[in-house]
Amino acid sequence: MQEPVTAEMVRNAAAMIDLSIAENEVDLIRERVQLVFDAVSQFAHLTENTAELDLRFNANWEAEQA
Repeated sequence: MQEPVTAEMVRNAAAMIDLSIAENEVDLIRERVQLVFDAVSQFAHLTENTAELDLRFNANWEAEQA
């Protein structure tokens, strides 16, 4: 699992792209970035074994029957 996003990471990332952020915004940004990273991690976990699913997938399952 990845390490948690810190306020220092947020400040460093903002400095790298020359973005000025107020000190009172750092924690809010940190929380939102952490949520995005957690969501990406969850999605990656769910899709790790897609090769097994793709072999059994039938496109007809997705089509509506007339």
